[in-house]
Amino acid sequence: MTSIFLADDHEINRRLIKRLLKEETDLCIVGEAANGLDVVQMVADLKPDILITDLSMPGLDGIEVTRQVRELLPQTRVIVLSMWEPGRYAEAAKKAGAVAYIVKDSAINSLVPTIRAAIDHQASGSL
Repeated sequence: MTSIFLADDHEINRRLIKRLLKEETDLCIVGEAANGLDVVQMVADLKPDILITDLSMPGLDGIEVTRQVRELLPQTRVIVLSMWEPGRYAEAAKKAGAVAYIVKDSAINSLVPTIRAAIDHQASGSL
């Protein structure tokens, strides 16, 4: 079972992601938070396999959350979701240690395959 933590300051986004992932029997949501500061502490405690984080959140943004989580838990794979098109944000996310950057408009079709790719690469040791 792959454990996933959701971080987004909009409850509707977290609900939609949970609904999407509910159909996947091998994926389990272990926690969620709406504030970047809470995310880092909760992820440190829960040690999920995957963190799905919004780019824009109060407290700490998704880039800083990614950086801190990867320092604390290098085995946790981070996927950044954003309403902003890739470009400098995607580049910053990757530099911080994210394995993927997904635009929210395409998440319904790409989130599960991206999670699966992160899991597969985690097993092989690289992305």
